Amino acid sequence: MSNLKIPEQTLSSPAFKWRWNVGLLIFAGIFLPLTLTLGVWQLHRADQKREMLAEHEQRRQADPVALATLQPGDDHQYRRVEVSGQPDGERYFLLDNRTRNGRSGYEVLWPVKTAAGKWVLVNRGWIAGGLDRRELPKVPGFETPEVTASGADEYLLEGYLYRSKGKALVLGQEEKVNGWPQVIQQVDMALLESRFGATLFPYVLRQEASRQAMWKETRQVTQQRTSQKVPSNELKTGWIIVNVLPEKHTAYAVQWFAMALALLILTLVSNSNLHECLQYRRGATKSDG
Repeated sequence: MSNLKIPEQTLSSPAFKWRWNVGLLIFAGIFLPLTLTLGVWQLHRADQKREMLAEHEQRRQADPVALATLQPGDDHQYRRVEVSGQPDGERYFLLDNRTRNGRSGYEVLWPVKTAAGKWVLVNRGWIAGGLDRRELPKVPGFETPEVTASGADEYLLEGYLYRSKGKALVLGQEEKVNGWPQVIQQVDMALLESRFGATLFPYVLRQEASRQAMWKETRQVTQQRTSQKVPSNELKTGWIIVNVLPEKHTAYAVQWFAMALALLILTLVSNSNLHECLQYRRGATKSDG
């Protein structure tokens, strides 16, 4: 009696099909464009920070120029300058909510009147605040310059110009405060000019050094200056150009793009039989082996 051979039943590969999950589609339709947009925005911020650092480094290496030679309407961001003049006796501003090494404090903005009769705000540096915010820190005055035989002397300050490209986020309107110093939340030149009562140079001079300059009766600066720079009363400078480095923005962008990719894969798997197709291929591969 002959043996009958029964043919093995073979399973056909499942065809790819869509299985719509409306809830997940709506979720992906909202958050997929959002994650992609945030990733692109982080890359854009990284490019901006690189440009800022490159511009600062380029202008930092240049020799300082006299502030009087600059036009207020031109772009002077990070330009190194020197200015000679007399600081106001008592009036200055304290820029609030400035932290260093986890400690809250203020940046001291002191108006200085140049030899040409113009006013410029000099950021002398950071000073720590106390536990009681009602008690303002005691800010030391400028160093006492040497007095010439004619009685004419000026402070010579060096640093670079800086202007914030956007307004800081503040809660509510800043109320006018009587007396000096005055605490401010942001550098709003129009507001500061109204409080100070004079026109200010549109950029703030971030002070890096203070040197005494000897002046002649003709009000022309001499070439003789003290060779040693005078310390700025222990006020901390060391300005931070960017709070977040370009590399960190790039890392943030990679994270957002990874989230977008994960959401795209989840949407594809949840709205189709792709998982079944992959399982069949995996089983077929093992059978062949």
